[in-house]
Amino acid sequence: MAEIDRNAHKGQPPVRTMYMAVDDQDNLPFELLRNISRIGLAFNNDDLGNEAAQVVQEMLPQAKRIAPKGLSWNEVFVRERQQQQEMLEQKQRGRGFSR
Repeated sequence: MAEIDRNAHKGQPPVRTMYMAVDDQDNLPFELLRNISRIGLAFNNDDLGNEAAQVVQEMLPQAKRIAPKGLSWNEVFVRERQQQQEMLEQKQRGRGFSR
């Protein structure tokens, strides 16, 4: 998610952002997170991800779910990397470079 956000904004996101990986939504530092005004929830787009997002949103109402277009954010990242690689290869072929 952090890499996707960074690439989308060509460097730094416009708003200071903290990214955190979570393996168990029941063990989040809720006391610390209550003081953060913007929280993006980037759980997978499946039943477990939906359930985890719902649990966190109940505890942190300022949190916003950001669901991936696909099953997981990793899939989105891999797809974007492949597209970037294809565009680079097309540019190189257009300039007369080849492998």
